[in-house]
Amino acid sequence: MNNNKPIQLSPNSLNLYFECPLCFWLEKRMGIKRPQPYPYSLNAAVDLLLKTVRKGCLAFYVVDKESGFIDRLPFKKEIHVIDTDPSYVQEIFEEAVGLLRKDIPPLHSPDCQYGQWLKEVSKF
Repeated sequence: MNNNKPIQLSPNSLNLYFECPLCFWLEKRMGIKRPQPYPYSLNAAVDLLLKTVRKGCLAFYVVDKESGFIDRLPFKKEIHVIDTDPSYVQEIFEEAVGLLRKDIPPLHSPDCQYGQWLKEVSKF
């Protein structure tokens, strides 16, 4: 990686950094992304909408079991306003950028399901 090239990170990138440093490094440094979970496209659309309309909100789409399952999976939307504290973001950003500038990848987080899967398949 060119150490002089600016690095741009989104809030989702920093979430990945928290979840698993190796998955973050692989995606941002090597271009290898994790597979997307099933409801990703719905969440991505809602996330994009909220980023353009509101700040400091979380949107949840949960299965609405009370409406029944006639011809589709019914969802209901819940939006929660949250307090935000950006004071720690600069430090996290600097840590993440420092990790990306390293040539040697970090380890998977112990809780990373992809790292656990890789560990299991490497036994074969």
